[in-house]
Order: sequence, then structure tokens, then C-alpha cells
Amino acid sequence: MAINNITITNITFKAKEEETFIDANNGNFVILTLTPDSGYTIDANDFSIIEPLPSYFASSDFAQANMNVLLTLYFDSGAVMPKPGDNIDIPICINGKAFSAAFTLSGTVEYITGANIVPQPSLTAYTISGNESETKQAFSKSVEANSGYRFLPDPQIIQTQGDALSYSNASEIKEYWDQNQTQLKKVTFSADYTFNNASVTGDYFKIYGETVPIGTVDQCISGYSINTGNIGANGSIRAMTVFGAENSVFSVTISDGTTQLPIVTNQVMPASASYSFDITFPSATTDVVWTIEITGDICSKISQPNPFTINQLLNIAVTFTAIDDLGDFTITNDSDLTLPASTAFPSPQGFTKVIQIEYTGTGSPLLTDQPDITDWSYQSGDPQAYGTLFSVTRTDATIDSSDSNKFVVEVAGEVDDSGTQSFVSSINLSDIITVSNLYGPIQLGYSATSADDACCDAKADYYLDQPTLAQATTVYTDLIGTIAALGYYSE
Repeated sequence: MAINNITITNITFKAKEEETFIDANNGNFVILTLTPDSGYTIDANDFSIIEPLPSYFASSDFAQANMNVLLTLYFDSGAVMPKPGDNIDIPICINGKAFSAAFTLSGTVEYITGANIVPQPSLTAYTISGNESETKQAFSKSVEANSGYRFLPDPQIIQTQGDALSYSNASEIKEYWDQNQTQLKKVTFSADYTFNNASVTGDYFKIYGETVPIGTVDQCISGYSINTGNIGANGSIRAMTVFGAENSVFSVTISDGTTQLPIVTNQVMPASASYSFDITFPSATTDVVWTIEITGDICSKISQPNPFTINQLLNIAVTFTAIDDLGDFTITNDSDLTLPASTAFPSPQGFTKVIQIEYTGTGSPLLTDQPDITDWSYQSGDPQAYGTLFSVTRTDATIDSSDSNKFVVEVAGEVDDSGTQSFVSSINLSDIITVSNLYGPIQLGYSATSADDACCDAKADYYLDQPTLAQATTVYTDLIGTIAALGYYSE
């Protein structure tokens, strides 16, 4: 169910008439998981039970579990399944709420500038914070030519890392040395950012600038703009813009290392001093390094790499599964988590995967513990994840309501960066499941002092280490292996 921007799990288990909930649940507590909706946070200290608790429970507590809050409800020792044995719902009233999360954006602007420009080549950082869907100015950065010099070509800003769609209202404010606005003195670049539902780091912009002495005319190609980030296996269409002086002539080619293809041939630069076109990168079945080169009237002081490369990398797969270290279990995984290789995502990529588990042996499988988020292997930059950075934020295990030999394990989390190779993240079944080889339940009478009294005493369910009481050496109160009280037992 969901309330106040929070999703809360439901717990279901089977119980016989007049069976205690502790025995039916194989434990004296159940755990409800409270998960905040995207863009919200929750804190265990902000939650409480609206008294009174239903009579089936003795106490409760809230605890923080990373992004989530866990509500543990402890059964009253006398709580039993009432007669008749119809299904019952036990509602829990909770007081608390989620709060809108504040997110941060941090990035870097690199100045790639020639002589006679302020600033000289350097890095400068920018950081802002805001709530989901809020738009704020991300940065405002300037380059200025020294006295006696002007920019040629116009300075350019290019984003090389990050989600370009999150930036808007990009502007260039230009200042000139002369009233005719032919001698460009200064350019100020600015852009706004709209926050998504996660903090973002690593966005990167480059500002290019070159100058010539005032009075110099250089009819040539001076720069370009294109997203040089990695391309996925399915291919992409990238926009490219070439900059330069009017009437300069240029061509653009692309090569996969085997075949070179023309993209633009003998194009004359228009009066706008820029020319834009698209480059189509096809789908690939192997990794490809694309080399793009501009030829023709190229300025001697062009500050960007030419030729330059763009990598196209195949997808990788992360498989979430369980390891059968107990034996006699069949495991069916959900579909793999497929990611573009070697990619820094602009915001964390959420995922949820489900694992089906079935016991095929002759014992009795018991769900004796819940998986912990730290049980899943290769998180937090482990070398065997090959560069993939992911974290598990929620995981739980349940018993199939129609078959006690079947279990479901769910794992959810976020991926920040993808690596270079596929891998498997797993948990061990022995961390959450115990297989009991006891026999039962068997109805036995009990007396602490007399076999005769045991024969006539009210019978209850017990479990044996052998098929019959005559063969048994130990009597247990449950399948987990809790030894029953010493005394006399009778069938």
C-alpha cells in the first residue's frame, strides 16, 4: 500500500486455527518496509505507532535502513489464529510522513584558451542545490581577450559529460571593442539547470578560445561542437557544428578503422560562421572506435583535437541471482539488468529484479532470515564489477502463499556508472533459508513427571529426529530445531 509518498510492504503468512502466530510465522516478529517515493526521503525518527497496537502484537520499533525505514512488529506470546479459520487482516496505524529531498549539482568548467586571454587554461567548479523540478542558474563563466587582441573565431562552450537535456536557457553575452561589433572582446556563457530526483556530479563543460591581433583576418575553420561521449550498441545520431570564417571551405569524414566515409564535402562556410549537420552511428556487434576528421581551410591555432575519436561500446549485463549452497534448489532469475558499457549516468538508474526459488528435496525449507542489502556481492566499486558502480537499496524474501517450497527474493537499487564487462551479483541461500530434516508435525501428549499422564494429556504438535516416537532420540517444538522440554511423551 502507499500513503504520504511512502510505499509500505504487506506481510502474509498461513496459520491454523488456534495456532500461535509465533509458530505459524516461524519467528516472533514480522518486518514491514517503508520505501519513500522518488524525490522524497524518510527518517525512522519521524515515525511512530498510533496507539493502541492491535492485540496480536506486544511491541514495535522503527529503524533506518539506508533510504528505507523498517517497522518491526513483535507478536504477543498469546496471539493465536481465531476460530473459525477465516483469513484475517491486521491493520497497523502509523504516524509519519516523507519529506521532499533536496538535491545537488556539481560540475566543472575547463578553460582551453590560447595566449592573450583571461583566464588561461584552468579548471573551475560550480555547485548548486535545489528540489526536484526546480530550475536554477548552474553557472556563468566568461573569457576575455587582452587589450590589442580580439577573438577569432568566437569562443565556444561544449558539454562533454552529463545530461544536456537537464540544461536550458543557455546564453552568450558578447562585448566588443568597437561600436561596429566586429572586434569581439568578451563572451559570458551561462545556463540553467532543472533538478531531477537525484543529486548529480561529474558534469563537464569546456570553453574554447583563441585570439588574433586586432586587424588580422584569418579565413579558416576554427573549431567544432559535438557530444563525444560513448555511444551504445544500438547506435545514435549526433549533431555536429563546425565554426569558422565566412567562405572558408572544409570537409568532414568518419572512419571505423576499416572504411572511411564522407559526411560533408567541400562545404563553404556561410556568413553565420557556423554550419550544422547530423552524423549517424549505426548499431554495432563489436566495440568500435570512430575517428572523425575535418580537412580543408583549418586554422593553425585550432585548439580542439583534430582528428578526434568517439567510442561505441557494447552493452553489458548485470545478473542478480542466488547461489544454491544448500542443495536441491532450482533458481530462476529475472531478466538481466542491461546497461550501455562504460557510461557515467547523469543521475542514478533505478532497477528492481525478482528471483524465483523452488525446493525440490525431501526436507522442509524454512525462511529463517531476511536478506541484507550488504549480502549482495560486488557493490561499491568492487574490482570484480569491472567499473560498474551500483548499490542495493532494498531486498527482501517471501514464501509463496500457495506453496511453502517456493520462495521469492526481490532486489532493488541504483546504478551510477556502468563498467566494461558483464558480471553476476549474488546472495547465498544459506543466509536466508534453513532446510529442516525433522519429521512432523506429530501429535504428542506430554508430562514432566509421568508416562501415564503423558498418555492422557492434551496433545500438541511436535517434531522428531526419526520417523516414529519409538525410534526418536530427541523431540522438538518446531522445524527450526528448538528442543522440547525434558519429560515423557506419548502418541
